[in-house]
Amino acid sequence: MDLSPRDNRILELQPLSKRRVAARVKRTPSLSYLRDDLESVALVALIETLDALPDATDGYLTTSIDHAIEKAILADQPGPSPSTKQRRIADGTYQPPTFEPIEGDAIAAPEDRSAEMLSDIHDACGDETDHRIVELLSQRFTVAQTAKQLNLTPATVRNRRNAIYQEYQTAL
Repeated sequence: MDLSPRDNRILELQPLSKRRVAARVKRTPSLSYLRDDLESVALVALIETLDALPDATDGYLTTSIDHAIEKAILADQPGPSPSTKQRRIADGTYQPPTFEPIEGDAIAAPEDRSAEMLSDIHDACGDETDHRIVELLSQRFTVAQTAKQLNLTPATVRNRRNAIYQEYQTAL
């Protein structure tokens, strides 16, 4: 039986698609249950690429196959429902996230500072947001956690923290 040049090329390159799947499963053995599905996805990607670009290079085909494999893996992964928060708000069970203070780019905890120094830092604050920033950072919340709790960007928290520090230094 004579095959068309396209079909011959597909048969020649089929081992390429199987090798790409084998390499991906080897890197992440927990994906071995998807091997058959990934081989099918890789073969379809190979055929679709050859149909769109009959003279595609092996490098282009490899990239196309790899992209299709990754897309299939991502499609298999469970993700959060985008409406979970809205459902919880509607039924009254939503709890805003709480953060555990961790070591990081925080101001030292209040017990590490004298009450007078902490008072001086609070005196350098320009408004209530600055007071909250100092309060959260002194409790060892990171800049990112502080920003999230105050609905600010981390850059804003860093800038305001630095301005408070500058004001505090000037007052000394």
